[in-house]
Amino acid sequence: MKKTILHIIAFITCFAVNAQIKEVKKETKAFEQLSKIELLGKLIGQLNKQTGKDFYTVSYKDFKNTDPNDIKTFAIGNKETVKQYRDIMLDMITSKTNSKTITLEGNTITFKRKSNSIETLITNPEGVTSQMKWITAKHINMLFPSNKLE
Repeated sequence: MKKTILHIIAFITCFAVNAQIKEVKKETKAFEQLSKIELLGKLIGQLNKQTGKDFYTVSYKDFKNTDPNDIKTFAIGNKETVKQYRDIMLDMITSKTNSKTITLEGNTITFKRKSNSIETLITNPEGVTSQMKWITAKHINMLFPSNKLE
């Protein structure tokens, strides 16, 4: 009986030892980072461009969540839409508009002005809202740099 059990164990371990090894191929990066703003080493916002296409996204730390690794991303669209997005926020600061809501790539984005900064609330199609930290006009221009949107 002991020999039979040992033979079964030996038979099973032979299959486990001879497992196939597969090479993991590195995937090409779909997006490249164009700009990034941080506060004390923590992400506030990052502008990304899809490789080979005129399509942009923004990655940001969700400040409604205390998890430091909770990074969210939303799509903006093409270069012209990115410029309009930037101009909306800058115009709110200069014209002292308190609130503005837009729809962009399926998301509802609400801008709220407080003094000389803008808070961005992003509500996805499922109704979940996340929050991007307050950013000033200087940060807006750093996040959406004109020279990279030419």
